[in-house]
Amino acid sequence: MALLFLALVSLGKPLPTEKPLPQEQLIPTLETSLQLLAQLPAYQAPQLAVSLDLELREDRVTVVVQADHLSPAQLAPLEAELKHSAPTLGLWEVELPRSALLPLASLPGVRFVRRPFTPYPLTTSQGVALIGAPAWHTAGLTGAGVRVAVIDLEFGGLSAAIAAGEVRNVIATIDYTGTGMETGGPHGVACAEIVSEVAPDAQLILMKIDTEVQLQLAVTEALARGANVITHSVGWFNTNFYDGTGVICDIVRTATRGGALWVNSAGNSGGGSHWEGPWRDSVGDGYLDFAPGDETNEFYLDAGTPFACWLTWDAWPVTDQDYDLLLVDTSTMTVVASSANYQSGTQPPAEAIYFTPTASGTYALVIEAWNAPLAPDLELFCSPNLLSLEHWTAASSITAPGNAAESFTVGAIPWTDWTPGTLAPYSSRGPTNDGRTKPDLCAPDTVDTLSYGPSGFPGTSAAAPHVAGAAALALEANPSWGPAQLRSWLTTAAVDLGFPGP
Repeated sequence: MALLFLALVSLGKPLPTEKPLPQEQLIPTLETSLQLLAQLPAYQAPQLAVSLDLELREDRVTVVVQADHLSPAQLAPLEAELKHSAPTLGLWEVELPRSALLPLASLPGVRFVRRPFTPYPLTTSQGVALIGAPAWHTAGLTGAGVRVAVIDLEFGGLSAAIAAGEVRNVIATIDYTGTGMETGGPHGVACAEIVSEVAPDAQLILMKIDTEVQLQLAVTEALARGANVITHSVGWFNTNFYDGTGVICDIVRTATRGGALWVNSAGNSGGGSHWEGPWRDSVGDGYLDFAPGDETNEFYLDAGTPFACWLTWDAWPVTDQDYDLLLVDTSTMTVVASSANYQSGTQPPAEAIYFTPTASGTYALVIEAWNAPLAPDLELFCSPNLLSLEHWTAASSITAPGNAAESFTVGAIPWTDWTPGTLAPYSSRGPTNDGRTKPDLCAPDTVDTLSYGPSGFPGTSAAAPHVAGAAALALEANPSWGPAQLRSWLTTAAVDLGFPGP
C-alpha cells in the first residue's frame, strides 16, 4: 500500500485535488460546476461545457431549476426562457445566458439549479417468434385498439421505417427537444419496429425527449392520448441511489396511477462497467480502496472513444458528505478529468466525468473523500457499457427508472441463446439497492431490425419493446385489465429459468 500511496501523491496534478472554487465563494443553490462555468472567461467556457456534457449555444445553456414556482416574469430580466415545466415535480427547464446562472440561483424560492439528468439509450426481429407472438396473431389478436407510447431520445430514419412498413399505425409524433423528430440515431425507431412486429395493429405514439422535465410532459401527454402501455428503453444516471426513489421513478408512478403499464429496459451494466461497494480506506489517506491495497480502478480506452462515469453514494436527496471523482492517465500518473462539486448540505450526492481520450491507453478511476465522515456505500456506472473495469460488480446494476417498483423491468437474452435461456452478460442484474427483485423478466435482444440491420439490435433496449408488444396483445384480449393485471399475466406467462423466483 505504501508504494501505491507514493504513486498517487506523485501525480502530475498533486492529490488531494483542490475544489474548483474556494468554499467561501460557494453559492449553495447552484451546482458547483455551473458556478464555475458562469465565472469563466468566454474563451474557456466552451471547453468546460464539453467536459460537463452541456451544449453551449451563443453563450446560452439549458439547466433544470428545482423550485415550487417559477414564472416567465421572473426570468425576463435575466433574458432567460422557460422551455418546459413540470410543476407537480417542482422542476423547470430554463435556457439562459451563462452570465445569468448566478442571478437565477438567487431568485426567491429557488432551491437548486443543476444540469439536467443524464439519459442514455440502452443498446450495446427474431424475438417475435421466440415469445410466441405468431400464435396470438393466428388467433386474431394483433394489438388492435391498444395504444403504445414509445418515449425515446432519438428517432433517426423514422420516415423510411414508416414507408417500408416496419413501423405501423403511428398516430402521433411529438418532439419536446426542439431538435427535430428525426435527428440522431435510430434507437427509438428500432424500439417502435419491435412493438409493430409483436403487435402489428397497436397504435403508436412516438415521443422524443432529452431531459427529465420533458419526460414528465411526455407521460402526461401520452396518458391524455389514451396510452395503455409506455415503453422506455432508456437509463438515467445519478437520479437516486438506484433504489426506486427520485424524480425519474416518480414519473413512472405517475404513469402507473394514470392506468398505463410502464415497461423499461433493465440496463446494460452487468458485464464490467459498474461497481458498488462500501467506503474502505485502509491507510487513512482519503482515497477509496476498490480492493485491499488498490486505490485505482483501471480500464482501457481507445483514442476517440467518448467515456462517461457517474458516481453517487447513499445519501439522497441532498447531503453534506462530500466525495470527488478523478480520472487518471496511468502512463503519466496525471489527473486528466475530475468532478469535484461541493456537497455542503443542499446538493445531491452526485459527481460525473465526461472525457474523450486523444491517445489509447490505460486509465484509472479514483474516489476521494473530501469531507465524508459517515462513510456511506458508493456506486459507479460507466459508459461505454461494454467497458471492462478492473474492479466491477454485476449485482444491483439496474438503472433508473428500471429500479422503480412500478416499472415492469426487462433484462435481455440473445435470441441465439433463447432455448438455454442464457442471460446476456451485459444485462443488468438486481437486486435494487433497497432489496427488491429485478428485472421482472427477460426477453430477446440482438434481433434484426431495419434500423440496425442484420447485425442486430443489441441490449436490453431491444428486450423491453418485445414485452410492450406482448402487453398490447394481452390487452386486446382483456381490455379491462390495468397495469397490475398485466404485470401478473406477463409474470405468470413467462418461463421460470434458474432458481424459482416471483
